[in-house]
Amino acid sequence: MKQKPLAPPQRAVVACAKRQAKVFGRNRIDSSSEKHRKHAAMKFLKKLFGKTEPSGVTMQKQFDAASFQSTLEMHIQCMAAASSDCAKFAKQYLDSEVILMLAAGAVEKMTSMQTDGQQHSLGVSRPPVFFNITSLPVGLSSACQCFAQYGGYMKYLTQAWNSPAFQSSGCSVWFHVLCGPEEGGHWVQITACSVRAPHVLKTPVLALDLLTRTERKSVGL
Repeated sequence: MKQKPLAPPQRAVVACAKRQAKVFGRNRIDSSSEKHRKHAAMKFLKKLFGKTEPSGVTMQKQFDAASFQSTLEMHIQCMAAASSDCAKFAKQYLDSEVILMLAAGAVEKMTSMQTDGQQHSLGVSRPPVFFNITSLPVGLSSACQCFAQYGGYMKYLTQAWNSPAFQSSGCSVWFHVLCGPEEGGHWVQITACSVRAPHVLKTPVLALDLLTRTERKSVGL
């Protein structure tokens, strides 16, 4: 049976996943704890917002912006080390002010999630980058299940990129910060991809832990 050609956003997310599968291989950035953060960094360097059932993870009473800031800085450092293109992007668009904004947004959405046990999102347009912060009420190992209603995280991305919020933003880059509770703290993952011209980020970054087994297989993981 002949398959229909992919729409541009779908081609972008598949290309994003395949490119990162090649760049990162099976190494993952897991920030669920300080030990995992250091381990991942060393290995590397050597309807849009749905409702989800809580995973049973014990949540801390209060989330700390400084802790999120530290985790985000680690992710961005790892991203910058991927290529000169990523380093240039991080230097130009992910400065300390932006990281503080993302950390504050993560705390806000995690607090809302903790209150009602639902998924929450926040969009911030800073052309050419559209920042989206999503809190999920589950541990990292269960996070991919939150996107089952879309057919998986990759299909969720194509829907997000086709959403009025992104389409009308004047932005060309989607930068997605995802976070959730983990025993004694939190986890964070990021996705960054140029969706349309101008392609200011040529090396995409994809939150591999958000992919289902089927999605992983489709990109060679």
